[in-house]
Amino acid sequence: MADTIFLLTVALTFLLAGLVKGVTGLGLPTLSLAVLTAVMGLQSAMALILVPSFMTNVWQAATGRNFSTILRRLWPFLLTATAGIWLGAQALTWAHASFLPALLGVLLVAYAVTGLRGLKIVIDRAWEGWTGPLLEQSTVC
Repeated sequence: MADTIFLLTVALTFLLAGLVKGVTGLGLPTLSLAVLTAVMGLQSAMALILVPSFMTNVWQAATGRNFSTILRRLWPFLLTATAGIWLGAQALTWAHASFLPALLGVLLVAYAVTGLRGLKIVIDRAWEGWTGPLLEQSTVC
């Protein structure tokens, strides 16, 4: 019975997160990670959301317009984001396990506040090349 409830919780979490992603374009990793962390712990939740998050991003890239234009504009950011993700994954191996859910909570609250308050960073196109990597690295630290 517990396995059925667990699988139902996971399925409903991804259904809700997918619905939010479909409506807003954001939310699958954020919402699913928050709910699944409460159910199964941070490391397991992160492992579980890797494939759905990756697939939704690939789908958006494949069906969206101007992929090559966007890639030319954002490659410095994407390169440093990849390095930041790698560093974050390394941090998971040495960070204290009880600290990580608290950090996730703080980051989710900050994400929600910036979204609800409508805070946006607008960067002049001429500055994208150097500010994109700078902003990515500041989110990792």
